[in-house]
Order: sequence, then structure tokens, then C-alpha cells
Amino acid sequence: MKSPKNRYERRTRYVFGGASNFWFLFVAIGVFVWLSPLFLEQEGAEVRTMVISGVALLLGLSLRFTYYGIQINRKRRSIREFISILGYKSGEWKTLPDLKKLRLSAATSTTQNIPNGISPTMRRTITVYSIALFSAEATPDYVIHTESKKEAMKVAKALANVLGLQVEDNL
Repeated sequence: MKSPKNRYERRTRYVFGGASNFWFLFVAIGVFVWLSPLFLEQEGAEVRTMVISGVALLLGLSLRFTYYGIQINRKRRSIREFISILGYKSGEWKTLPDLKKLRLSAATSTTQNIPNGISPTMRRTITVYSIALFSAEATPDYVIHTESKKEAMKVAKALANVLGLQVEDNL
């Protein structure tokens, strides 16, 4: 069994973005269509019903369980950015560079919502926390973003533990 201190894995974002929030709707439709012969009379439509419910279930589960992520294996000195499709992870393992620094920083910006393309309706301020891994001084080799300070601290500590680095906190 591998030690959890030698490995790190994290989902970074969903492939389908905000549309992944509708996964439950497709699953509910699939289940409803699948069960519909129990309470609706249909003649000769069993195959069509099963195909439609199967497609809806597969689409819903794909929306929910398809995401991007990052994995680090310190023991093998390797890293990969992957895509997980219904639990199957695909991505090329690369040699982990000799990382020297782990920096936690935050950037705050103001965004506007322009629903009609002309007039802005409201502004909001968002803070994005970045966990950057450096092998050289100038540019980071890998960056993980999150909008939660608590999650950023947790990710930074987990990465520092796995990689044996100190967290440079620039919050």
C-alpha cells in the first residue's frame, strides 16, 4: 500500500463548467423515463424507452463525473494533469521538476455582469487564491487556483507535505 504522504491528487475543474450542475436533472429524467412504463401505457416502445433513459442517465453521469485534475507521485518523481471520464483517468505522466518553492498568493478583482452586452447590472469583487509551484525563480511550473481561502490553505499544506517544501504565504 502506498503512503498518502507520497501522493497528491486534486480535481481542478469540471470539463463542462457550470453545465455540470445539471447532472441531477438528466439522471432524474433518465430514471423517470425508465420507470414510465410502470404508470404510463406504451405499446411497442420498450426499446426506445430504454435507449432514451440510458442516454439521459449516461449524459447526467458524464456531466457529474468528468473533470480535470492533477496528480503528483513523489516516490516516482512524476506529475500529470489528467481528465477523468466516469472514473477513468487519462493523462501523460511527466517527470516532476526539482521544485524549490511553493507560493500561496491571492488576487482580488472586480467583475461586472453584462447580460445584454451593453449595460452592466452589478459588480462583485472576487478573490482568487493561487498555489504556485516553482523550480526556477521567475515563472511557476504549475498553478492551482481556487476561490476559497480555506481550501487554498488546505491544498498548500497538503502539497508542502507531499513535496517537502515550505509554504511561502503571500496572502
